[in-house]
Amino acid sequence: MIIEAAKAGRKKVHPVFAVILAIIFLTLGELFMLFMLFLPKAETIFMKGIYDNVRMVLTFGGAIFILFIWVRFVEKRPFSSIGFWKEKWMRKYLKGALIGFLFISTPVILLLLMGSVKLQVQHITSTVIVGIVGSLVAFLIQGATEEIIVRGWLFPVLSVRSRIWVGIIVTSFLFGFLHLLNPGITILSISNIILVGVFAALYVLKEDGL
Repeated sequence: MIIEAAKAGRKKVHPVFAVILAIIFLTLGELFMLFMLFLPKAETIFMKGIYDNVRMVLTFGGAIFILFIWVRFVEKRPFSSIGFWKEKWMRKYLKGALIGFLFISTPVILLLLMGSVKLQVQHITSTVIVGIVGSLVAFLIQGATEEIIVRGWLFPVLSVRSRIWVGIIVTSFLFGFLHLLNPGITILSISNIILVGVFAALYVLKEDGL
């Protein structure tokens, strides 16, 4: 359904241009950080952390907004056609969240069992809780933006103009490319991110949506 929905768009995008567009969407989202100019200067470490989260929300939320404009007014198709189906959406969302949690927590649990890492419990204050919640919201929006643009929009568009396997490979490597500037990045970690991209693309095909 998600690939068929991409076919319904009046504007058919060339595969190469589609990849460039995906990067442009993410890059232009940074323009929304200009709203930060209207905020008072952050004087404390806590406020600087809050501002970092606000900056992420503006950047990636802005990228989604730009994609919305493109899909709705250039391709002239509903924004929901990139994978936001109403049918059983809550169950699908929770299922995806559980799979994501298992992906993240399983390596951590294994490292704990092998004694490679240790957990330290520190004093938790209201400031810490606010910081954690703010960071969680910001990273949820970041992750959602990458999925929406790379898997929800680019993958079906590439699959329509070429082949599904081409869409899987290109979006997976693009997903890895988008994380090249992550701190402590290595060839192994990039390889893992690309493999996660392959899994995510196959999951989109299985669920026929995000």
